[in-house]
Amino acid sequence: MHSTTLSKQRLLVLLMFFGLANTLTPFPTDKLALIVLALTGGWLLERRLVFSWNGIASIGLLTAWLLLSCFFSIGRPDSAWQDASLLIFFMVTAWLLTTAAVMRPTEFLNSFLVAVALYLLCGLVTWGYSLWSNNIFYVMPLYGKGRPDIYAALSFATTPQVFATIAALAAVTALSLKQAAIAQMPKKRLICRYDIMIMLSIIAIVASLNRVWLLFIPVLLVAWWGRRVLLAGVLLGVLLGGFLLAYSDIAFTLGTVSSRLLMIDHMITFFGEQGISSLLVGRPFYSEPYFHMHGRDFHYVESAPFFLVAKFGLLSLLPIVILLGAWLFRLYRIAPFLAFFSLYYLVFVQFMTHELLSVSFWLYWVVMACLWSERAHGLNFYIPGTKRSGNRESSFLCQA
Repeated sequence: MHSTTLSKQRLLVLLMFFGLANTLTPFPTDKLALIVLALTGGWLLERRLVFSWNGIASIGLLTAWLLLSCFFSIGRPDSAWQDASLLIFFMVTAWLLTTAAVMRPTEFLNSFLVAVALYLLCGLVTWGYSLWSNNIFYVMPLYGKGRPDIYAALSFATTPQVFATIAALAAVTALSLKQAAIAQMPKKRLICRYDIMIMLSIIAIVASLNRVWLLFIPVLLVAWWGRRVLLAGVLLGVLLGGFLLAYSDIAFTLGTVSSRLLMIDHMITFFGEQGISSLLVGRPFYSEPYFHMHGRDFHYVESAPFFLVAKFGLLSLLPIVILLGAWLFRLYRIAPFLAFFSLYYLVFVQFMTHELLSVSFWLYWVVMACLWSERAHGLNFYIPGTKRSGNRESSFLCQA
């Protein structure tokens, strides 16, 4: 008997797809899909949810801190309350979804890959159509890099980086599931689907023209082919060589990097002008510009640590840094590659910019919880259409 019925599997994939599609409709259908997915995850995966008091306490404390920071802030709540409300929304939905997903992690991850495959294919199709027709259709012209004639693949994401992040997360997931399939069922090497997913993800990253994730492609290729690094190098040369030749002015421009460093310098100056209370608990309702650069005012901070300090204070950043270090250390003990990917994404990527208000950042935690559950607790690898051995009724949140 299948672990989930076919109709429930399709509904699970559909909800995930719409949860990713932030710009598909003018209405917040992505938020609605995430709410339905979080509330019905246990039913879709046919597992009873087991809530942990530790998880409830953690979510409660984080939410209370955000509300407390808002209470002590000074300024107008018309713009910045949206940031705090989005963080609370994503935290709660990601926690509920994780509690359901870790009951049947492999089934959830396979459904996630199908949804992301559809999402990436839509992005590549619209990207190809825009290049062919010279129309802007779910792509982003590179105005900021002085090349409005060049389009970055976007799909239904808010930025090409979010699109590339989802592709990278799918590639890492497919790599992990492929390794589990080979290790546990060598005679049933159902690896073709995972190889296709990895290749699709890499193509999507290249089409996004996002340099942060383009730098990670060599790591993905080496992890994919292992000892066949030479073949990986040839493919890397084909993929990135054409990109560098066609878009050399984009690949090597340092304008955005220098702007990011200048932004950090301006933010340090801004913090030095704040009072002790604002520095400790933040100013989430602050609506004035943080700094002036390139002839315009900036009301948004594109760096996770500076964003957190500006909005919610140093007292919110310090425990996050401690918890992040503990998470990376524990992850390294069971899955070094996942730990390296997490270090790259949670530290380097979030420092250069941030996705705290995007679904990609919170999906990372759901996916990593499932991969942790598979690695740490030695679950039998599940192949759709076969019987599942074993029954899991304990929560990842209780054991982590």
